[in-house]
Amino acid sequence: MSREWIWCLFWMGIVVGFAACANNEEEADKPETVSETGTSMAGASVVRSAVLTVAGAIDARMEAPGDESTLLRGNCPPNMWANFGIQFSHPDYLWVAVTIMTKDAVQPGQTGPVRLDWVDVSFFSKDMKSLFFKGPGTFDISTHHASPENRRMIGVIKASGLKGRDDSEGETLDAEFAFDMNFSCGVK
Repeated sequence: MSREWIWCLFWMGIVVGFAACANNEEEADKPETVSETGTSMAGASVVRSAVLTVAGAIDARMEAPGDESTLLRGNCPPNMWANFGIQFSHPDYLWVAVTIMTKDAVQPGQTGPVRLDWVDVSFFSKDMKSLFFKGPGTFDISTHHASPENRRMIGVIKASGLKGRDDSEGETLDAEFAFDMNFSCGVK
């Protein structure tokens, strides 16, 4: 399956997931579940903290809420590239998301720089504008515990000159996204 097709499916999942979260309060009482490779299932909240600092088309420092509205989406299997992101609510937007696609698999416990295919920083405004910025960037993992009993990843994603798409066509964005989450790559 091509990366473009998976990218399309990923965003379809975010839109469907956002709608389901907004309309299904009884699901909040169900236990959290996270698949073996890290995919957020049923709105599992695994993000400890996340802070996005952006400049350019949008100038802001955005801290993800420490509750169930902050979600991990995507996957990080041991035998192929990783495609995951963190989506969160913000007072100025319906949601904000930072997503990456790696060039290679991220191995269990791997730290240091990880080669990226792209970084995407997206904002969906309350007036229904889609502000999507995509381009090259860096991903550095400082902590990565990857066992079924102890899963944790701390890292920083950085990107400069991300190109705007949709309602942000012709604009650029610089971004730094620091996160800490109960998640790891490559766990079977």
